[in-house]
Amino acid sequence: MPNSAAKRSMVIGVLRVLIVIITICCLGLQFSAIAASAGVASKYADADSMHWLYAVAAVLIVACFEFALVPLWRLLTLVEKRDVFSGKAMRWVNHILVYAGIEGMLVLAVMVGQIWLSPSRFLMAAMGNC
Repeated sequence: MPNSAAKRSMVIGVLRVLIVIITICCLGLQFSAIAASAGVASKYADADSMHWLYAVAAVLIVACFEFALVPLWRLLTLVEKRDVFSGKAMRWVNHILVYAGIEGMLVLAVMVGQIWLSPSRFLMAAMGNC
C-alpha cells in the first residue's frame, strides 16, 4: 500500500503544478484579451463600441475559470486525505458548478450585448426596420 500512496501523492503533486501553470496562462490570457480588444478597436472604427464589452467579458469569463480552480485544488486535498466521497467534497463541487453557471450567464450576456449593440441585417429585417 505505501507504493500506491506514493503514486497518489505524486499524481496529486503533478495536478497541482498543472493548476498553477493553467492559472499563470489564464492571467496572460486576460492581459492579452485587453490588448487584442484595443488593437481591434483601433483598426476598425465600427467595432469601437463593442471592444470594451468583449474585453470585460473575456476577463470575467477567464476569471470564473480561475475561480473554479480553487475548489479543484481543495478537491485534490480531499483526495489526498482519502475523503473525497464525503459531504465536504460536494461543497467544493457545488462551487465549481456555480462558477460554470456564472460563466454561462456571462457568455449569454455577451451574445445579447452583441445583438443589442450591433444587430445583424437578418434581425433588423425580422423586426421590420430594414
